[in-house]
Amino acid sequence: DMLEITEHSQATGWDVVFRIDSKNMLRNVTDIITLVYVIVTAILIVLLTLSVFYSKMFSEPVRKILEAMREVENGNFDIAFDVKGRDEIGQLADGFKQMTGKLEEYIRTSFLARLRWKEAELSSLKAKIKPHFLYNSLEIIRMNAVTNNDESTAELALLLADQMRYSLGQLDGKVPLSRELEMIRNYFAFIDIRYNHGIVWDIAAENGLEHAMVLGLMIQPVVENAIIHGIKPRGAGHVQIIAERNNADLVVRIMDDGIGMDQDILLGLTHQLNDDKFDDKDSEALEGGRDPMGLKNVHDRLRYEYGDPYGLSISSAPQIGTSVTMLLPLFFEEKDV
Repeated sequence: DMLEITEHSQATGWDVVFRIDSKNMLRNVTDIITLVYVIVTAILIVLLTLSVFYSKMFSEPVRKILEAMREVENGNFDIAFDVKGRDEIGQLADGFKQMTGKLEEYIRTSFLARLRWKEAELSSLKAKIKPHFLYNSLEIIRMNAVTNNDESTAELALLLADQMRYSLGQLDGKVPLSRELEMIRNYFAFIDIRYNHGIVWDIAAENGLEHAMVLGLMIQPVVENAIIHGIKPRGAGHVQIIAERNNADLVVRIMDDGIGMDQDILLGLTHQLNDDKFDDKDSEALEGGRDPMGLKNVHDRLRYEYGDPYGLSISSAPQIGTSVTMLLPLFFEEKDV
């Protein structure tokens, strides 16, 4: 049970012998090993505690984000979750909140655009109640006028019936530009009789655009607006329609030399064209100016169908006239030649 250590001294020639109890000598080593075990165990407990704490700290925000995603997936955008911090999880939560807000705004805007489209559609389809009855009535009037040799009345009835068929049949689809301009010519023929040929008009389309596809009834409301609010107060005037290419777009301009508008009315009209909350209850806001609903219906249809930056833009000057520019993408039903 004893350990002996011998050391020989060269100076004295003696042998120095150390004897020690082995248990006493190893006691310190055992204490050190025990201490090491205690320290390692304590470290493991601390690490495990920190692991659970940080796991919960990171998993809880992720769980909240996942729950919010499920709510958004189910169509509920009114969500509120509190994730603090400037780390990656916090940035992810902030990004998700911003994305949800923009998505809700986009859906709301799209819904309003769709609603505006339906309102424009309904406004233009009010005459669709019993259309066959109206067609038959117009045909009876026309035949009666022919029988009585009233050619102008017969022509008016024929033109009106043709306008109604086109108006009630083309709102949901697209038509060739040539067909749209043909109906505008018929409309001017109708107006010529109505206003005793006091309105001069001409239509010019760039070569090759006759097969370009456009929204049905997109030009007639603008022309009607020009005549009623621009030319009629003056008594007579000139309306010009020009269709031309602009790179990959189609530009249609409707110009009149009527009474025009001052800048205040023009700014108000431009604002109302782009106001999602504007409806027919506000249509009397432009006293003495153009009818905003007729123009807005066309503008909303173009914006809903083609998106930004397409639609209407207006320029005008008092006693000089007004120009309405219609911008839409240029495409053809068949391959472009």
